[in-house]
Amino acid sequence: MVAAGIMKPELLEYLIGDEEEITEPRNQINYLNNRSSSIESYEPEQYDLRPYQNELVLHANNGRNTIICAPTGSGKTLVAVDIIKNHLSNRHRDGKIGRCVMLVPTVPLVDQQALHFVQFLMDYRDNYRPNIAYWVDGFSGCENIPEGRADRLLAADIVVMTPQILINMLESILRSERVYFADFTLMIFDECHHATKLHPYKILMEMLEKSNLLEKPQIVGLTASMGVGDTSLDIKACCEHMLNLCSNLHSETITTVRHQLDNLKSHVMPPVDAVTRVKRPANDPFLDYVERVMYKIENEMKPHLPKLAEMCKLKKEEIEFPLHSNNSRYQTVVGTLKKSAQRVQDSEMRFLLVRSIDHLSHYFHAILINDLLPSSYAFSYLQEKMNDYKKNTGDSSSPIDLINQRLLGYYQDLQRKLIECVRNEKLQNKEILKKLHEILREQFKSDPDSRCLIFVATRNCASKLADHLKKVPELPIFYNKENVGYMVSSNQSLSAGGQSTQEQQQMIRDFDSGKVKVLVVTSVAEEGVNITACNLIVKYNNVGSERSMIQRRGRARQKNSVSILLALDTGVEQAEYLNMQKEAMMMHCLMDLQETSETSLKIQINAKREERRKIEERKLKGLEVKRLRLNNRRYKLSCRSCNNLICKSTHVRSIANSTFVVCDPTVWKRSKIDVREKPTKDHLFTKCAKFLCGQCGNQEWGVIVKYSNCYLPQLAANLFSLEREDLHDQLDEMRIGGDRGRTWQKYSIRLF
Repeated sequence: MVAAGIMKPELLEYLIGDEEEITEPRNQINYLNNRSSSIESYEPEQYDLRPYQNELVLHANNGRNTIICAPTGSGKTLVAVDIIKNHLSNRHRDGKIGRCVMLVPTVPLVDQQALHFVQFLMDYRDNYRPNIAYWVDGFSGCENIPEGRADRLLAADIVVMTPQILINMLESILRSERVYFADFTLMIFDECHHATKLHPYKILMEMLEKSNLLEKPQIVGLTASMGVGDTSLDIKACCEHMLNLCSNLHSETITTVRHQLDNLKSHVMPPVDAVTRVKRPANDPFLDYVERVMYKIENEMKPHLPKLAEMCKLKKEEIEFPLHSNNSRYQTVVGTLKKSAQRVQDSEMRFLLVRSIDHLSHYFHAILINDLLPSSYAFSYLQEKMNDYKKNTGDSSSPIDLINQRLLGYYQDLQRKLIECVRNEKLQNKEILKKLHEILREQFKSDPDSRCLIFVATRNCASKLADHLKKVPELPIFYNKENVGYMVSSNQSLSAGGQSTQEQQQMIRDFDSGKVKVLVVTSVAEEGVNITACNLIVKYNNVGSERSMIQRRGRARQKNSVSILLALDTGVEQAEYLNMQKEAMMMHCLMDLQETSETSLKIQINAKREERRKIEERKLKGLEVKRLRLNNRRYKLSCRSCNNLICKSTHVRSIANSTFVVCDPTVWKRSKIDVREKPTKDHLFTKCAKFLCGQCGNQEWGVIVKYSNCYLPQLAANLFSLEREDLHDQLDEMRIGGDRGRTWQKYSIRLF
């Protein structure tokens, strides 16, 4: 590289050499000057474990790898505090170095768990290392550390971080960023049920298994629910799932409360579960008008669908539009048609089908909004989407403009009717809204200091429902006040409806203090987020897995708490009852595994590890053969909507094996940039703007990122289509997965 002029020799000193692999944890004493501040006056809080918590720490405090499964609200973080304190003290007693890392699945949990450890462990001095106090630090990727993270991490005794940050640091070639598994003696996985499939937890454990360390760190998993896997009501498959989870986390045992159940029940009181079915209005003009336009677009598409089915080998039912009331089926058909339409070679036909499906998707989403909220919100959503199309539609007679003009014309005719619907709507006809108002009115009348969490399916619904509740005169406690808030994921940009980590933390503080009394949330509030004051849970026509049900229920931690599902669809109601059955099955399997002798359980877990090792070996051999076959393949990446060229696969590069960018100067001529929000800092780069198609106008391709003072287009794996350049063969993207299932990791494994 140096001879080629790519790298200056003086830069090599910043890079890691192969000979630098370490086998023992590096001593904090050599990095003390990287501790960010002095807190000499700080006194860590004392704590006493409850009897059931003493039972939970037993295996871990004896140095064993274990999964601790205990209900939400049972104090698993304090259990982790005790395990860490015991582990470090024992290491120091034996004259060894200790360092603990807690891995958490979401960014908000980094600060939350780090603050708990600060509360009980910061500046603590054990009897075996009295001259150096314990130090706690946290890393999520949002912090700005120009000099690198490694030295700051090595200065700490206890570190909290997201798993991807640790993976990046373990793989970094920069000395200022690089750490090793040997640097850690205890790894705690919070919400450890995620350690399956392609989750970073499982990737970390696979990396650890492949390492040559003689003394691997102790592994402890924490979860409220081990889950049942992808199965339905199959007890054998559920037990297999639990054994696989133990195998993935190298666990020897599963720890639950067995002997101190009465003590646990006296401190953790699950809320009363209730299911209330509500009906849609018998007459809904807004729905009727929208459906008429959808039927018109569907009928225009129908003559082209048999040819599409023949080309993509689709079944008859995959090209037949179902009733709009069949939510999941309609979404499946529309998703299949969109993926298939992107393979059409004729650019005009392709654009017609893709853009028609886009409009159908927007109208369908408006119907879903109208189901749960006043129709004004559904109308505002359509206005926003159609205005975006209008901005990128010219008045020429080009095929693209003509298609856009026709579809927009349908909406312009519809618009006047929808305005009238919004003006004349009577909210009392929407039973789901009426019932929600009643529940809140009764709850806050009987207890004005109540706290309520309302779970919804989407970010859009969260913000809009929170806005609506502040505009209802019949709810005087909220009317024109700022005591209703919402909380959604920080993984999405602000323009996509996301929130910053700071906004999430402020919302939790406001909810705990009582400044906010009702918090409308998506699944981001299910896991770990410490919301202690809640005494009412409302699941607003929204259910997840049996694990989600357990975690949502666990958010209600006050006495006499209630959890209510408002079910507009019979499918939602049935899913909730199925989750209850799965929860019972999971508890049955957990008891069965624990009734097994420890020796027998260990044999079963080891058998799973050996089975997984053989599968991995076969997979690696297959990958090597596949890579040799795929080595010379070349692809063309094109716009999903209009087939406009984005770039060739030879111009795609990866940053830290996780971010894929276009390194082709000519791409700027084929694209356009939309700067709508403030830049957001990530672990590796800063996101600056949207990256859009320059031909059809509003098809997103990804985002513009600033990396090492260069502006680069970052491609989203699910926002382009692929074509074999050597064969001119459109790739069957359905083999990669749906829009949400297509990732760069899957592309690199299967195609490149």
